[in-house]
Amino acid sequence: MAKQDWWTRHWDAKLAHDAVRRAIGRGDLAPQPCEECGERATVGHHEDYTKPLDVRWLCYSHHKRWHLAHPVTHEVPSPPKRAVPMAERTGPNRGKQFHRYLRPRARFLRGRGYVYQEIAAELGVSVSTAHAWCKDQ
Repeated sequence: MAKQDWWTRHWDAKLAHDAVRRAIGRGDLAPQPCEECGERATVGHHEDYTKPLDVRWLCYSHHKRWHLAHPVTHEVPSPPKRAVPMAERTGPNRGKQFHRYLRPRARFLRGRGYVYQEIAAELGVSVSTAHAWCKDQ
């Protein structure tokens, strides 16, 4: 939990670490031996989180020592969570039960003289979906 809290309070560090991870994955950045002792197992250390790919390569023990001597004092909090989760923004589940209800409704509205744009707006689907549902009769 403490690690998650740290990442929440140091959003710029998280973005910088993610950028290094992606650069290593792409092959744009390669881990080097430790600058202090030559150890091959290293981590990328950021002097400045605003320069995400500007890293020093330190072994775990030298990295820990550096941070004990130079603790991170600033905080850049993560952005606030969305007020409405994305799942609730997209409407109800579009599973089989949902389609069993909507397809007949689309055909009913088409029989009443609604155009595809009106059906799509009424049911909350795209115009092409409304057209496909009415065409399948």
